[in-house]
Amino acid sequence: MTEPHDPDACPAPVRVLVPAQAWLGEGPLWCDLVQGLYWCNIEAGELWRWQAADGQVQHWSLPGTLGSLALTATPGVLLVALTDSVALFDTARGQLGPRQPVPVPAGARLNDGRCDPQGRFIVGPYHYDEASRSPWYRIGPGLQVEVLSALPAPIVANSLAFSPDGRQLYFSDTPSGMIWRADYAQDAAGQAIGTPTAFAQLSPDEGWPDGATVDALGQLWVALWGGGAVQGFGPDGTRLDRLQMRSAHPTCPTFGGPGLATLFVTSARKALEAHERSAQPHAGDVYALPAAVPGLPAYRYRP
Repeated sequence: MTEPHDPDACPAPVRVLVPAQAWLGEGPLWCDLVQGLYWCNIEAGELWRWQAADGQVQHWSLPGTLGSLALTATPGVLLVALTDSVALFDTARGQLGPRQPVPVPAGARLNDGRCDPQGRFIVGPYHYDEASRSPWYRIGPGLQVEVLSALPAPIVANSLAFSPDGRQLYFSDTPSGMIWRADYAQDAAGQAIGTPTAFAQLSPDEGWPDGATVDALGQLWVALWGGGAVQGFGPDGTRLDRLQMRSAHPTCPTFGGPGLATLFVTSARKALEAHERSAQPHAGDVYALPAAVPGLPAYRYRP
C-alpha cells in the first residue's frame, strides 16, 4: 500500500494550471500549432484544450471513452482512441470522422497511446478484469490497424514514450509495476521491434507506473498512480528527482510551453474516497511546473 498522500508536501513551483476536476484526466499533449495543451477525461469521453494566449479552456464530448490522442500536421485535427475504435476529430467543426474498429476484447477499452517517429500511433488496452490481457496495436496511414505481437500483451497499457533518437520504446503494464524498454525499428515498415528488457521496477509503496514522457537528455518521467508524484529515471534506469504533485493520482506528464520548458501533469479524482477528495481539493486538476530540462516535440500522426 502507498503512504497517505500529503498535498502540503508538494513543492511551491507546482501550480494548478486548469481546475479541471477530471474524474480520470490523462494523455496531455502540447501542440505548438495552436499554442495549447490537449488532454482527455477518459471515462467521460471528453477532449479538453487550454490555450496559452488567453487561458481559454474548451472541451468536446466524444462517444464512449477517450483513452488517448495524437496530434496531426493540421491545427485542431487530432487522432483519438475511443473505446474500441480510432478516428480523426476536427475541433474547429466539432466533427468526428469515420471510425476504424480496433479488435479490443469485451471487458476492455483502448488506453495509453503515442505516435512513433514514422507517424504511426501505438495504443494499448485497459482491462477491467486483471485476469485478462490483449495486445498492443499500431495505427498506420489510413487508420490501418496492426497487432504488435512483439510486445507482451498487457492488462493495463501505460508509460509509452520514445528516446530522443526514436530508437528505444518505453512501456509498462501498470499492475506489474515494471517499466520495459525495447529497441524500435526506424525503417518504414517498422517490423523489427527488439526483445523487451526490464528498465525499472516500482514497488507498491512508490506508486504504479502510469503515463510517461522523455526530456531532451533522454530522461524518462513517469506519473505514479497512488504515489502522488512524477518520478524521473536516467537513461540507464537510475532514479532521479521525485516531483511531488497535488494529488495521490497524477496520471501523465508532458512538456510544453515556450521552449518546451514547462512540465504539465494531468491527474484524477477516481479511486479516492470522499474524505480523500476533501483532503485533496486539486485532484483531477492539471498542474504545471518549471522543467529542469526541456522536453521534445510530440511525434504527429501521419494519416
